[in-house]
Amino acid sequence: MNQLNNDRYWKEFKLPDLEINSYGTPTLHLRQVEAASEIDPDCETINYITRGKFNNGVKLRVIKKPNFNIIPKNTISFGGETGEFFYQREPYVTGRDVYYIDTSKLTENEALFLLTIVRKKLHTQSTFNTIMTASIVNNTPFQLPVNEQNKPDWQYMGLYINELRQRALEKLNIINNINIQPTSINSQNWENFKFTELFTVNNSTNVLRREVDFGSGSMPYITASSMNNGVVSYIDASNLPVDEGNCLLIGGKTYSISYQRQNFVSNDSHNLIIRLKPEYKQYASENVYLFLASIFRAYSYYYNWANAVNKNKLKSSTLHLPIIQKGVPDWQYMNQFIDQKKSQVKDKIEAFGKI
Repeated sequence: MNQLNNDRYWKEFKLPDLEINSYGTPTLHLRQVEAASEIDPDCETINYITRGKFNNGVKLRVIKKPNFNIIPKNTISFGGETGEFFYQREPYVTGRDVYYIDTSKLTENEALFLLTIVRKKLHTQSTFNTIMTASIVNNTPFQLPVNEQNKPDWQYMGLYINELRQRALEKLNIINNINIQPTSINSQNWENFKFTELFTVNNSTNVLRREVDFGSGSMPYITASSMNNGVVSYIDASNLPVDEGNCLLIGGKTYSISYQRQNFVSNDSHNLIIRLKPEYKQYASENVYLFLASIFRAYSYYYNWANAVNKNKLKSSTLHLPIIQKGVPDWQYMNQFIDQKKSQVKDKIEAFGKI
């Protein structure tokens, strides 16, 4: 049963046909709940579910109070604007615009199968302009596999999810057996260097989104995002100003740090380009820049929206780096360290590829 059996007969249902209904939930605003603290472990706590897309919808664990209207366990919660559906094993309370499907009479596996079907049908229909409601969910038809009596084949659905669980557990066991150990670095003999001793910093180009045609070419269009190495799209840059690659790029608004291997076009996020000074050009390898990116990233706690990074702040900063001797950075160590990390990561990727 590795795949859904397409030879089976599937039939259209609405939730009320299954004696299952979707309901609205009483709203508890964030200001009305108190986050649970590990300091007082004797307090009874409960999950606070919101419209979020992550962590199974759980915003935080809160202290349970007598006046809470609690949603039963073994039900499916979903957010009005996000259209995200989550199975909740425990009782819970909710924020605004959260609804639930009462699947308490189903087994967990049966409810998870139903969740997947409903999510696939409704997820793309939910936006901030079109709020998913209990009524919409109740009145939307969807298909389920049926048995010889032409009724939902809950047994098949439960067995199918159980097999998926077993396969997932096998993969998790493989992952758990992959040795992923954090690297400990002894920085006791490192030295502080003034930024201006080693680096230059310049503003990147400034090309607005409306000036580019996304997907039109092969030149990376870079923003201050920390995702995908800052690359939003690949564009035709034949008529645009281009920055030279082999450098570090710091997002001026976000302090995101990326290594840009090839030439690129930057957006208008006040991005800053960092390069080793000409006298250190021979050490300006990808590995050295990747090592330096980690060092710069360690200072991220200092920069934020209220204290945005700029050229003057960088020029007045210092960096802690490994040395060969006083005043001489150990570029070879940086290069070899990243080489070792790349080899370890390659081994892990190959191991994950077997899953």
